[in-house]
Amino acid sequence: MPHREYIRLVPGADTAVLFLHGIAGTPRHFDARLPLVHLVPENWSVYTVLLPGHGGSVEDFSAATMQHWKQYVWRTFDSLAETHQRVILVGHSMGTLFALQLAMEKQERIPFLLLIAAPLCPRLSLSSVIHSWSLIFAGNRGLSEKENAMYQCGSVTLTRKLWKYIPWSRNFLSLLVEANRTKRAMPHLQTKCVAIQSRHDELVARRSAKFLKNCTCVQCYELQKSTHFSYAPDETQFVQNTFLELIREVEG
Repeated sequence: MPHREYIRLVPGADTAVLFLHGIAGTPRHFDARLPLVHLVPENWSVYTVLLPGHGGSVEDFSAATMQHWKQYVWRTFDSLAETHQRVILVGHSMGTLFALQLAMEKQERIPFLLLIAAPLCPRLSLSSVIHSWSLIFAGNRGLSEKENAMYQCGSVTLTRKLWKYIPWSRNFLSLLVEANRTKRAMPHLQTKCVAIQSRHDELVARRSAKFLKNCTCVQCYELQKSTHFSYAPDETQFVQNTFLELIREVEG
């Protein structure tokens, strides 16, 4: 199944929802793994981005930079803001950092943020390394549920030539820099924000949830059974219901 953007621009719509995936992620995260796109009202516009360097090869991902990603997100937001009164931001992982930064720059156009697995305090667990190793050498055969979730949420075609991943270190170091930069700027956030973290997240430390709970504009929930990519059915429903409640607030 190809990784591509889903764009639905509704003539005359006053509200648009911009979905932002994580590093090495895919727009399909908000459809195949965590179905949220179909909950957007039919009279609203929808844009699920595919960041530069994603959806292709290891080399494609290596050639992209954090600056490329941010420029693409800001350009897409500005385009939507030209034709819509409001732009709602929904982000997963790295996408939450972009959403927060946009909200602090352009808060008058953003009614709320929905953040999922915000990596304000990133971490690299042993299980995530093992799962990544399995994906590289096993492909999509014989995977566990958590490994399959990671496979579905990744958009880069992997290779067994391990040296080709060395340039990736630059992008992941950039992610750490952006996480720290965003965390330091959080006192300036004035936009309503709902954050949903996972207790067993392999890539985000629980300190992220503790930090978010201390932010005045943030309402933070913690999923007890889910991980960074894999969601328990009842917790998937919770995320969907939370999104629907926020949509009803804007409609009301």
